[in-house]
Amino acid sequence: MDTGDRAERAWNTRTRQHDYAAVIEASKPLNKLGHVIASVGVAVPIRPREERYRIQAYLLWDFGDGPFWLAGEGAGTRARAMLRSRARSSLG
Repeated sequence: MDTGDRAERAWNTRTRQHDYAAVIEASKPLNKLGHVIASVGVAVPIRPREERYRIQAYLLWDFGDGPFWLAGEGAGTRARAMLRSRARSSLG
C-alpha cells in the first residue's frame, strides 16, 4: 500500500482567492501488473477554515497496459497480441 500526503491549491471563483488544503491519501494496486490502482483520501482545508473536509476516491486504469480484468505478468503483451489477431481476422 502506498501512502502519501500533499498540499493542494485551487482558485475559488466565488471568493476570488486561493483555497488551500492538505490531502492525505492511500493507494493500492488491484492486480499484479499494477495498471489498475484504487486510491482514497481526505482533503482537510487550511484556508479558509469554514469549509468542511472532503473525502476523495478514484480508480486509475492504464488501459495501454491491458484490459481491466487481465492481471498476470506480461498481461499488456498478451492483450496487444490478442487485439492484433482480432484485427487481422477482421481484415481477411
